[in-house]
Amino acid sequence: MVGSAEVGDYDVEVARAFLERLTPQNSFVVVTGPELAEDDEAVMASARDGPWEEEVRYGAKYRQSRIPSDLAEDWDSPSEIDGRLKLPPMNELISDDLSLRCDDPEQVAVFEPETDYRNMDPKLLVDTDKLRMWHKMDRTFR
Repeated sequence: MVGSAEVGDYDVEVARAFLERLTPQNSFVVVTGPELAEDDEAVMASARDGPWEEEVRYGAKYRQSRIPSDLAEDWDSPSEIDGRLKLPPMNELISDDLSLRCDDPEQVAVFEPETDYRNMDPKLLVDTDKLRMWHKMDRTFR
C-alpha cells in the first residue's frame, strides 16, 4: 500500500525529464488572499477578465484564466533573476542519517523474535529540571 507519493531511488534522467516539463505553459498558478476581492484593482487584468465562479461544496469564489503568453515568455526566459529567490541555508538540526536504528547490527544482535517488544517500557535517558527524554525502540513499524 502506498500513499499519495512513493519515494524511490534518485534517477538523474527522471529528474531531468521532470524539470524539462516544468515550464510556464505546464503550470497551474494559484493566487489567494483576502485583498483579491471581486472589484479589487490589484488583480491582474487577465484574471479580472475571467468570470467569478463558486465552488460547489464550500461556496468559495474563484476564477480561472490563462497566463498571458508574454508573461509566460518572461517566466520562461527571464532577463534577470530576483536576488530574493534563493534556497535557505542548510538546517544543521536535520540529520543526514535517516537510517532505522533497529537495523543497526549491534541492535539486531540483541533482537529476540519471541519477545513482544510492544509490552516493554521506554527507558528514561535524560532527567533534568528542563528536560525529560524517553526512548523506546520501535521494532513493530518500519
